[in-house]
Amino acid sequence: MKTKFKTLLILTALLLICIGLVFHFIPHTPLKERFSYSAAVYDEQGNLLRLTTSEDEKYRLWTPLTQISPKLIEAVLFQEDEWFYWHFGVNPYGLVRGAWQTYILRNAPQGGSTLTMQLARVLWQIDSRTLSITELPAGKTTTSLIESILKAVEKGKIRIKRVDDMTAATTDIRIQLAAGVSSDKAIDALYAFTECELSISPNCCVIYEDKPLFTNVSELLR
Repeated sequence: MKTKFKTLLILTALLLICIGLVFHFIPHTPLKERFSYSAAVYDEQGNLLRLTTSEDEKYRLWTPLTQISPKLIEAVLFQEDEWFYWHFGVNPYGLVRGAWQTYILRNAPQGGSTLTMQLARVLWQIDSRTLSITELPAGKTTTSLIESILKAVEKGKIRIKRVDDMTAATTDIRIQLAAGVSSDKAIDALYAFTECELSISPNCCVIYEDKPLFTNVSELLR
């Protein structure tokens, strides 16, 4: 049984390696040619005078990696993809950590996307700039929730382009993020600085010796 399992693992690994090699050697369009770019206007001294947006309404200039400060590269990797040089495009540790924090510990949701995954979203035009809120915290309305989001925007806690209330039979608040804002970071900010998540104190009121007594669940169970 163990021999068959090891053989299956080896065959699976060989299959994945072969698939990776095939995709690696298949001719493909260089990454530089797969995007549109801004038009830049400079003066005689090389100072930037004007910069237009690209066809997809982004400010984008092609800059060779050798011309980018190593400190900037290090800062971006630290913020967005700390394990960039160690994973194959998908970071298993990041996915497990995000799932553990979000679904097991029930903390504020954490994403696990990598720079490679963010690039794939752009290449395949996956809409990661629109977030949809489909459930409301207890005691909150769509109006109060939207107001808390707009207050967070005013304080600079989150950057968004617009908020649309598409609620009909069910709750549907759609948030369009500003250019350059990571959806993972935006979700974290929504939980941290708006009323998307509320702490509920599990206190209760009981009648003790003919008087109301406010206590918590732990004390009540004792």
